Amino acid sequence: MCHVSLGGGKADLRHDLVRSGGPAFVYHSYALDKKKEHALQRAITREAETLEKAARKLAKQVFPHAEDARVASELLRRTTKIRWHTVNTTVEPQSVLRRKRGRQKAGTEPEWITQYTVQWDWTGPTEAQIQAERERQSTFVLITSDRTCDAQQALLAYKAQDQDEQGFRWAKSPVHLTAFFLEKPTRVTGLGYVLLLALQFARFMRAIVREAMIDQPVLELPDHRKIERPSERVILDALRTLWVEHRTDEETEWYQWTHVEPHVWRILEMLQIPIQHRFQGGPSG
Repeated sequence: MCHVSLGGGKADLRHDLVRSGGPAFVYHSYALDKKKEHALQRAITREAETLEKAARKLAKQVFPHAEDARVASELLRRTTKIRWHTVNTTVEPQSVLRRKRGRQKAGTEPEWITQYTVQWDWTGPTEAQIQAERERQSTFVLITSDRTCDAQQALLAYKAQDQDEQGFRWAKSPVHLTAFFLEKPTRVTGLGYVLLLALQFARFMRAIVREAMIDQPVLELPDHRKIERPSERVILDALRTLWVEHRTDEETEWYQWTHVEPHVWRILEMLQIPIQHRFQGGPSG
């Protein structure tokens, strides 16, 4: 089986090639993902808004010399992240009346001085620039250590790893496991096995629920979402709402689920868990 990884920039790619000793395959997707397209347009819009704010700030400043104005403009240009737009700078002189303290003597001519302001204007990215970025984002490299693996096998193997990557993300989620100190390496190893068992159990429940929902109505959640293929998170969040009450009668005492919402009831039925089951032990028993 091919084991592949996704390559990054040129430096990372060269490093991975040396480390793996195997081939690298370059792929190009013909359709840019909608999220990436929206992100690209948002980046261009945000940059234009940043330039507009910087231009207003610069236009309010007055400089005694043209060189001072050019230096301030260049400094602002360097500190402003500009990728998509082309900025043009114009230093504009303006004559202003020099005001002196006190009353001006009769017959004296007013003194005019020249000051300078900076105006920015810019042009947006060309269609060629945007298209080049689309092609860059839709191109990726897969690297494998298996020299017998071809381009198609590498791509299929990489897509198959998606389930594993989702499992790692689920296991590392702070929703399931908060931060704490284990002190010993052996405990870290033990925790890893516990997380793997928990993930396997969650995947097992997911498989049962999805199998039971084939040709069945969607699962309607309290927030009005309609789920066709529930994830581990949806199932566990539903089961987390279960309440356990302590009940007694004249002869015995027991614990039983109560306040079972409709979507939780349906999940329990699909998992073949007896909803009316009585627990003789406590909530942790």
